[in-house]
Amino acid sequence: MIFSIGNHVEMIIKGLKTQTRRSSDRYEVGKLYTVQPGRTKKGIAKGKIKIIYKKCERRNGNKFLTSPEDAKAEGGYSIREFEELYEKIHPNWDERFAYTFRFVPTRESASRG
Repeated sequence: MIFSIGNHVEMIIKGLKTQTRRSSDRYEVGKLYTVQPGRTKKGIAKGKIKIIYKKCERRNGNKFLTSPEDAKAEGGYSIREFEELYEKIHPNWDERFAYTFRFVPTRESASRG
């Protein structure tokens, strides 16, 4: 899964970013996914993310769908900041998928502390 905005990869590793919203529903609950810092970049060696919850969100006019907790879990944003960022990336979205995940360190990186 690609996380190319700002310091999202570092926030994932630290457990500060625990949600992501995507236009695709292809990610499955219970599965591990590689964290890529960019489209053509190799996945990080420190670990992967495990999807623990998934929900579909549909646009409802101009109403914000995220809660303050969701916006914070997306990377420390306010609701407005997050929704403006998502709208910039996906201006014509009607449906998106909210994934909650946890970072799972690799054994090697976990043993190094």
